[in-house]
Amino acid sequence: MMFQTILSVLTELPSHIANAEHKKLIEETIALTIGGKETKQAFDYRCAIINVSNQIKGVVDGKVQALVDTLVDIQEVLYKGDDQRCPRNVLRLHNSTWYHAILCREVLGFKLNEITRKFYGTYFHDLTAHAPLQLRLVSGKTANTEEEECMFNTVKSITSATSNGHPDHIIGNLFIRLQAEEQLGKSRTTVAKQESQVSKLAKSLGLCTNTMIPILVIKKHARSWQAHLQRIADFLLPGKGIWWCQKEGGIEFSDSQCALKDRS
Repeated sequence: MMFQTILSVLTELPSHIANAEHKKLIEETIALTIGGKETKQAFDYRCAIINVSNQIKGVVDGKVQALVDTLVDIQEVLYKGDDQRCPRNVLRLHNSTWYHAILCREVLGFKLNEITRKFYGTYFHDLTAHAPLQLRLVSGKTANTEEEECMFNTVKSITSATSNGHPDHIIGNLFIRLQAEEQLGKSRTTVAKQESQVSKLAKSLGLCTNTMIPILVIKKHARSWQAHLQRIADFLLPGKGIWWCQKEGGIEFSDSQCALKDRS
């Protein structure tokens, strides 16, 4: 779900950038991050979207930046373990997914490339509609099967590199080497290293800020905004100044890592 959404955004975004230099910057960043990899994992796409956010900061239109940043926020929350599941992260994911959906419509629109014509399909709906509700019950990391899916890449790599291609040799060779990797803890080490790298990349962005929904967006998408407030009604009930406040530019939610350390 997550990597497919990132892939769709990375594929679609450059064609919606009017400025040629900005478009080239995004394309080059994507190419440098994942362009040379034959087999791409969710980890690669997560790094790519973070790198794009970093490279376009202060360069592109604010809506484009917000589109990418909300996706960075979403992937960060969804890959946290159950020990980090808390009200603040639930609110953050609700806000980020809603705002991301709005920005997709405003920046990308509905005239999409052939390759991403199903952009607003199942993956988009699952991410924006179901993921925040799911986080109230279980962590995103608990629900995803990414580590299991990585096994297929391992199987493919072992088979192509160490097998003679004969069916009677592939299976035995494969199980022996998989067991060896498991005993050595290689797969667990790889996952830990990947998470550490993504975490370091994300921290370099300095996105430890509360979610701010501009008043112009609220007015333009009033019905969608009302539906969003209904979904987070439990955060609104404590009243103004607890989880949200009204500012001159819009509504600010206290959902950042920095804002609610004592409330998480």
